[in-house]
Order: sequence, then C-alpha cells, then structure tokens
Amino acid sequence: MYLSYKIGFFVFCILLLPCVFSNIINEDNMKLFAVTPEGIGTDANLAISIKPGTGQVWSSIKSLVGTSTQNTEKTAVELLQKYAKNTTEYDYFFSINSTAKVVDGPSAGLPTLLLLIYMIEGKDLPDYVSGTGTISSSGQIGKVGGVIEKTKYAAQTGIKIFFIPASELEAVIKEDNEVKKVNLASYAYEKYGIKVIGIENIDDVLKYNLNDINTVKIPNQKKEEKPIYDPPATTFRDNLKDFYNYISKYNEEVNTNILLVETVLKDTDLEDSDLLTELYSLLQDAKEAYNDGKSAYSKNYLYSSANQFFKANVSVNLIKDLIENSEILTANTKINELVKNLQKDYNLPFNNISCNNYEWQISAQERYLWATKRINNILSTPGNDKTTNILKLRDYEEAKEWLKIAKLFSGYAIQDYCYLNQKPYKESADQVLDEIKKADAIIAKYDLTDQDKWIQGAKDAKDMNWYFATVFEGATALASINSYLELKDLNLPQIKQMVEEQLKELEPYTKKDYVWTNLYLQHANYYYNEGLFYEEKSQEQNALESYKSAYQLGLFAKNLSQVTEDIKKNKQSISYIDTKSKEKNIKNIGDWNLYQGLAFVFVLVILILIFVLIIFYNKVKANKGDQYLMYINFRISKIKQFLIQAEKDYKNKKLSDQNYVELTENLLKELQFLNEEGVKISKKTEEIKEFENQIDIRHKKVKELKENYSKNLISQDEYFTKLREYDIEVSDIQKKIDEDVKEVTKTALEQKSTVSKKKGNEKSKQKKRGLK
Repeated sequence: MYLSYKIGFFVFCILLLPCVFSNIINEDNMKLFAVTPEGIGTDANLAISIKPGTGQVWSSIKSLVGTSTQNTEKTAVELLQKYAKNTTEYDYFFSINSTAKVVDGPSAGLPTLLLLIYMIEGKDLPDYVSGTGTISSSGQIGKVGGVIEKTKYAAQTGIKIFFIPASELEAVIKEDNEVKKVNLASYAYEKYGIKVIGIENIDDVLKYNLNDINTVKIPNQKKEEKPIYDPPATTFRDNLKDFYNYISKYNEEVNTNILLVETVLKDTDLEDSDLLTELYSLLQDAKEAYNDGKSAYSKNYLYSSANQFFKANVSVNLIKDLIENSEILTANTKINELVKNLQKDYNLPFNNISCNNYEWQISAQERYLWATKRINNILSTPGNDKTTNILKLRDYEEAKEWLKIAKLFSGYAIQDYCYLNQKPYKESADQVLDEIKKADAIIAKYDLTDQDKWIQGAKDAKDMNWYFATVFEGATALASINSYLELKDLNLPQIKQMVEEQLKELEPYTKKDYVWTNLYLQHANYYYNEGLFYEEKSQEQNALESYKSAYQLGLFAKNLSQVTEDIKKNKQSISYIDTKSKEKNIKNIGDWNLYQGLAFVFVLVILILIFVLIIFYNKVKANKGDQYLMYINFRISKIKQFLIQAEKDYKNKKLSDQNYVELTENLLKELQFLNEEGVKISKKTEEIKEFENQIDIRHKKVKELKENYSKNLISQDEYFTKLREYDIEVSDIQKKIDEDVKEVTKTALEQKSTVSKKKGNEKSKQKKRGLK
C-alpha cells in the first residue's frame, strides 16, 4: 500500500516537472473586441490555461463557439512552435466569455497568439494591450471588419495600445455629415487617446516593450508612394486600328464612370465605415488603373491599356452596385438574379469562325468562356456574408465586362459567308489537352493557380467543339507553366537577360500581320521597360515581377504565332462558303446603272456624316437618362431610410397612428412610382445603346462593302443594292433612336421636377410631424 502511494506521488511529480522547471505562465487572460450586428463595439474575455499534455487544443466557450474561432486557436498553437521549444508537451485550453450568443470569427488570431507567446515565455502581458486581426499559418496579419468601432470601444474600456492589420490604417469615416479619409493611428490617438499600431506580422508586435507604455511610440506608417511609370512610345500598327478605336471609347467610358462615382460617393447616405473604406479603396484602385491605362494608350500599348481600363471599369461598376443597392451584400438571391439576366442578355452566337479576321472571333470565344467560368463560380460558391458577396459581385462585373468585349471582338470579323472548318483541328485540340494533363503533377507540386483560367477555358472550348479556341487557350496555359518553370530559380539579372534575348529572338514576329502576336509583344515590351524603370528606382522586387511578366508574354506571343501561322497555312483547305445564307441575302438584287449608284453613294456619305453628329448629340442626351436613373436609385434609398425612421418614431410614440399611416402610404406610393420609372428609363436607355450599336455595325458593313468593291470581290449591282439596303436600315434605326431619346429626355426633365416638388413637400410634412 505504501509503495503504491510512493509510485502515485512520483508520477504526480513527473507530470508537474514541465510546469515547475519552465517559466511558463499557466493561466492568463486578455480582452478581445468585436462588433455587434447593429455596428456597435463590444468586448469579450479570452482566458488561456496551459497544462502538461500532448499538444491538444480545447475550446470551452460559454457562448456558442464557431468553427473559425476554433481554427484560429489551432493556428495560434501551431505558430507557437516558432517561439518556444517543447510546445507539444502541453495542452491548451481556451475559454471566451461574452454576452454574445455566438462567438465566431478569425479576428482574435492576433491577440490569441500574442497572449500565448507571452505566457510560454513566462512574461506578463499588460492588461492595457489588445488587438484585432486574422493570422495566417505563416504569421501574417490579415484584414478584419469593424476596426474603427473596435478601436473606439477598446479605448473606452481602458486599452492603451491596440494592434491592427497595417492594411487597415487608412480608413474612411462619416463625421458631421462629411465622408473623409483618415489615418487611424493619428485619428484614434487625437480622438480617443489610444495608440493604434499597424503590423504586417506577429514579429512586428514583439519588437515593442509592452510593459513600458512610454517607450511604445506610434510609428510613421504612411504608405510609400509608388513611382509613376511612363512608358516610351511604341509603333502604331494598321491591323489594330479597330482595336485602337475601341480603346479610345473605353478610355472615355471609364473616365466618365470614375467621375460619376466619385461625385456620388461624396453625398452617399451609407453609414457602414467598413463598406465606405472598401468603396474608397476600390475607387483608388480604379483611378490608379485608369491612369496607367491612359499612359499606355497614349504610347500605343493597346493591350496594356485595355487591361488597365478593364480593371478600372470592374472596380467602378462594383462601387455602383454597392452604392445603388447595399442590401445586395446580404441578399444572395439578388446576385443570382443579376447573373441570370446577364446570361439572358449575352447568349451570343460564336460557333462560326470567319475566314477573315478569325483571330478576333477566336478571342471572342475565349472571353465568352472566361465569363462563363466567372458565372459558374458565383452560382456554385456557398455563403451569403458580406465578404463572399463582394467577391461574387466582382466576378459578376468581370463576367459582364468579358461578355461585352466578346461581343465587340466577334463584330470585327468580315461577314462574307466564308468560314473555317474547325473539325480538322480536333486532333490538335486533343494533343494540347494531353500536354496540359501531363503538366498536372507540376501544377500540383508548385501550387500554380494563374493558369486555371486558360486550362478550364481549353477544356470548356473542347466540350463546345471550338477547337481553335481550345488550341489558343491551351497554348497560352502551357506558355504560362513553362515561363514559371524556366524562371523559378533565377535571380533578377538572369531573368532580365532572358527577356532581352527573347525579345530579340521574337523581333521578326512583329513583321507578321498576326493580331495577338503583336498585342502580346507590345505588352511584353511594356513590362520590360517597366522593369528597367523600377531597377533605376532601386525597386528590385517590382523590377523582378515586371521582367517575369515580360518573359511570360513573350512566350504567349511565340506560341500563338505558331498556332496562327498553322491556321493561315491551312486556311485554303479548311475554308468553305455558306451558299444558302449568301443566296438568301442577294436574291433580290436589282439593276442599277453607274450614275444612279454614284449619286446614291454621294447621298449616303452625306447621310453618314449627319448620322455621326446626331449619334453624338443623342449620346449626350442618353447620358441624361443614365444620370436620372442614378438619381432615381438614390431617391429610392432615401425613401427606404424615411420608412425605417418612421417605423422607429412610431414605436417610440413620436408619431400618431394617423400620421404614421398617412406618411407610410405616401412614401410607399412614391417608392412604387420610382421603381416603375427606373425600369422604364433603364429599358429605354439600353434600347438606345443597342440601336447605336446597330448603326455602328451598318457603318462597318458599308466600309467593308467599299473595300470588297474596290478589290473587285463583288459586282457593281451587288455593291449598290447593298448600299441602298444599309441606307434604309440606318434611317429606320435612327428614327427609333430619335423617338426613344425624345421620350427619355422628356421623362427625365418632367419627372425629376415632379419628384423634387414632392421631396420638398415631404420634408415639410415630416418636419411638422417631428420626423427627421
């Protein structure tokens, strides 16, 4: 019996040894901060116990614990191994006490790991220290929501030092009815007396002596300005003239959108500081991308500018979505509805590839596939939280932009009833997919994701029997993979040398009349010159990324040049004439003499000039429709706010039954009226744009007709008959535009005046009733 007591006592002592002979603190706690669904700061208490064990993690939360909180605790314990030995000889018990029903979210990652490190090192963490931020498996601190609200509440509860993600130091707040951008470190210290410090990783925190608050200084954490790259000019190519004209229009469209959104943001009624910060961040991204695109466009780097304008327009349209209907962030069905409407509007016929300008039609198919991938992502992604829905909205805007560009590219092909038979390229399509399959192990080994768009595009194209697009997408994907493999172990000077050798090797390709070869080579030169620029500014990392991009684009150009050359070589043997369509379009050709034809051409030229002026004038008017639509959406938002306020005032007995019923009835009537107006104006504006597109198409057809006639590809009779047909079509379409523009402009002016009067009367009535 005595022996068994001795053995038991011995085992007990052995179990205590890690705690006795190490300096760890076995129990400690700290405050955590969160934001309620109503947007108000709140706190919770995190308690940690460290006991001898085997590295297990236990969560005991009086409120219901969420999965993301448990995962955060496990990540923190795993990272602890970097700062102490023998961490697997302990078990870790986490307890969070909160008034909230559910405690969930990864924002406690930063404070949890900080407390663990102090405990395992046997140091007391002062109770005036806390923070918020997600933490990755590498120790990087990531963005969280409600930083401003958490900071304010932390200061109120006695916290003096508060760590946040460095990426959230710049915040947007609404104060005294003014939306403004602030540096949270300066703002919080002046306003609340709390030291806010932005950090990139947990090591940044450990540099401070937190036990001596006087030594903790707020660092100057202003974002380093990126130098502005202005590329040297490159040669303009005639075969890219249509694309150049499109970029010119794209430039105007993006610039107008940015100015509109910037104006609207200044007067927004949004109160959500997180959302405002996100919107201003998107606007800044859009401006930077637009300026880069404008610079590239002015120097004839067409694909470079198109890429930047694309990014800018996606960001700006995303801002529009969120301003016009912020409820969409918590309404997954609304996003799905947008997607379904998009699919309905852009069900475009891309199956036939024209003998002429076939590169544009193949690239139209590619962009259609990219848009489809985005749409599938939206419909298959679970979740209905803000972060997920913003990502879905971005996918939606990218899909919308890709489809718009696909429609444009498909219109560049000359419709002469001559098409390319894709079936002979089925074998090539199979071969390129086999090559991609062989690369699966490499993709998995190096976790390559940039190629997903092209790999999936190649597979989807094959399923649709678009064999040219399969080969184009596959060639691009393989070029991207090879680029990574060739450069992954090289330093900056070596990569730079490879780029220079590659550009020299590809110089003869610039003399070939291949669309995408030339666009990609221009783009490669853009990045090569950008690399030189960053090297000169001693920004080696930026230079390295630019050179890598240049090399990858060079491989794109090389691979696509080989594919295009092969199609061109076989063009005669794989082309065919769609005789049925051709006969259908020319069977009613009449007999015109030369003098009648010349007279008609003269009249048509005059008409075209007049139409160009009319279209320009109409577009200015149509913009009024767009502005009125924006005004309607803002008015709807205001009325919804009035309804919410009326409900609150009624519950608080600030409104009588009669006043409440009368007020809500009037507001609901106006809401219905504005919704109907919005639908009507939206339809008319879209109709005008579609009619204008139809006229543009007719003008292109006239140009093609003249070229074919000058080359003796069509007869004189066919030439003048088609000219007459186009003249009649243009006149009919123009009449429809005139009617729609007149209706939109009249409605916008009359109804805006009516709504303004109602708004004034409504404010007067609300003031009398005490509704603010």
